[in-house]
Amino acid sequence: MSALGGRTKKVTTYGRKKTQIISVHSDIRSGSTEQSASPLPVIKARPPLQSKRSQDVVNIPSTPGPQVTAKTFKPSHLVESRVSSRSPTPETVLKPRKVPRVARRAVIVPHSPAATPNRVSRTTAEGKGRDVLEGVVIPLKSSAKKPSVQGLTDRLSRVTIEDSLAPAGRNLKKTTSLQEKHPLTSLVQQCTSSTVHPFSTFLQSSHLPKFAEISKVGEASYSEVFGLTTATTDSASSGVDLVLKIIPLLDGEANDIIDGPLPDCTSPEDVAREIQVTKRMGNVPGGGFVTFKGAYIVEGEYPAGLLEQWDEFKHTLGSASVRPSNLPSSQKYCLIALSHAGVDLESFKFDLTKGWLQAAGVFWQVVASLTRAEQWTNFEHRDLHEGQVLISYTSSPDAEQAEASSHYLDATYTGVEATIIDFGLSRLNMESDSSSCATWTPVPEEVYEGKGAQWDLYRAMRGHLDDDWEKFHPFTNVLWLHYIIRYMLESKSIRKPRPPQTTSRRSRTKATIVYEQNEKAYNMLIQVEKVLSWSVDYDLGGVGKKTRRGLRGEPEGEKLLSAKDVMEWGKREKLVV
Repeated sequence: MSALGGRTKKVTTYGRKKTQIISVHSDIRSGSTEQSASPLPVIKARPPLQSKRSQDVVNIPSTPGPQVTAKTFKPSHLVESRVSSRSPTPETVLKPRKVPRVARRAVIVPHSPAATPNRVSRTTAEGKGRDVLEGVVIPLKSSAKKPSVQGLTDRLSRVTIEDSLAPAGRNLKKTTSLQEKHPLTSLVQQCTSSTVHPFSTFLQSSHLPKFAEISKVGEASYSEVFGLTTATTDSASSGVDLVLKIIPLLDGEANDIIDGPLPDCTSPEDVAREIQVTKRMGNVPGGGFVTFKGAYIVEGEYPAGLLEQWDEFKHTLGSASVRPSNLPSSQKYCLIALSHAGVDLESFKFDLTKGWLQAAGVFWQVVASLTRAEQWTNFEHRDLHEGQVLISYTSSPDAEQAEASSHYLDATYTGVEATIIDFGLSRLNMESDSSSCATWTPVPEEVYEGKGAQWDLYRAMRGHLDDDWEKFHPFTNVLWLHYIIRYMLESKSIRKPRPPQTTSRRSRTKATIVYEQNEKAYNMLIQVEKVLSWSVDYDLGGVGKKTRRGLRGEPEGEKLLSAKDVMEWGKREKLVV
């Protein structure tokens, strides 16, 4: 620094990650101001300050330099000096003074290279003029780790905006390209509403019809099912018009810590697929599949009213599920609204006098629905157990009027109507513009570890498919049809047909007609079970079950390899019309 004596002046710099800490030192002697006997030589303008890197900005060592009588200031002090480019003047000796320590530690950083480092700048501080080196003072926290200007700049340049779930009431369809990659966004695109609704108020919103009562009507491994009961205006009777399937969603961003077991959750991708498939299957010609009414995303605690119904269901019918109150308050759910189609086969109570007629109607209606779906979209259900078939009552004619009929596909004859639901593991062709592509979901590996007839069937199905889940294998529908008919014959405790005992001619006639219809249906189901058992065991001989020999004897005819084959065989045998 030429103005303060170039022969004794020394500047040393320290830094880390391009942060420059400049310590200016000069020879300072005690005493009064003196003038040199001879003027100092002209010194050329010094080059710009150069910084050197240091790996330690916490404990900066003392700056090495010539022996001086003044105390060397530490870098934590605010050091000020002036660089002058004016003509040389006699050397000035200043009295040592203390530099006040600032409230927070500071670093003096030169301006950009465009600024001239040796430019003259006169400022005043505390009423006295000082010569200072122009710079920018950046306060630093007195922590061990000190940020750097260049480091902060680099960090800011690497900042990216990541997608996050929108709060309740936010339109998720209006998102950035980054948010479109989020699984929840893809699910919302399949929903009826593009808003995440508060769970606490959604049931009373305009998205659902007004209802007088809500009750739990069923459950599955990954969802709870509630029915909305709407009272009719012309009578005191009421009925369930709509069902809500409530599916907890997997959310990797949930921060709530919950102790104890939690209900099973489903990924948004799987729920989005279920919505797509449900929409398509509701359009199968001839019906037979549940109708999609809407889908919505909600967030929040499980409503107390639904928890009360959950407890009532468990108290009366039992439950293997975990109470959904264990889910966190930040949990998100997908609510799928479906048409009401009755009670599942597991819970349905068959009539004491015509239970086999009802069972025959359920079986052949399921066969007919699968046949239409096979032909329309190469459909396999692959999970058609007793919980996936819903049964509702219909008005039926008087037994004497229906005496000549044996049309099990006619709901007015059997008095019941069957509907197939839940397509989480189904395989079908999805239409996309002018082309179609297959969609399917392999059975989870843990399912194969289960014990019982249902889990035996999963293993048998896997052996038949040979892990080729994409290809159309309609034989899986035959496997499940055999499972359904065996379940009704063995597990529903339907009373075997008994001849009526009455003396009244009219009552005897009516009771006799009902008995004959019921007995005919029972014998028919026994015959169908034999044929299906023969077809299934014959085809699955290499999967661990011994092959039967036809109807309690030698094999006869061709094996039934699809629901279509079963229907055509039933018509040939005049079992259905």
